[in-house]
Amino acid sequence: MGHQFPLYRKHASGKSYFIILSETEYKEFQFVGKQIFRYEFKIKTYFDTLHMKSLLDAAHPFLIAEKQEMETLITML
Repeated sequence: MGHQFPLYRKHASGKSYFIILSETEYKEFQFVGKQIFRYEFKIKTYFDTLHMKSLLDAAHPFLIAEKQEMETLITML
């Protein structure tokens, strides 16, 4: 697809951030109250593929996040 990884995305709500490592792998950082949860995903199902396409395309409700935003987030972990 021509993407240069990693790519950074965030949910429009500001409660989830994503680091896309490849076309088949990403990490999600989810804010719930004062806690931050970290999840790692590998694409396995058709639904996962659709979700990844939305992330890669930065389709609503996903937005492009800046690398600096992600670096700040990671220091909070």
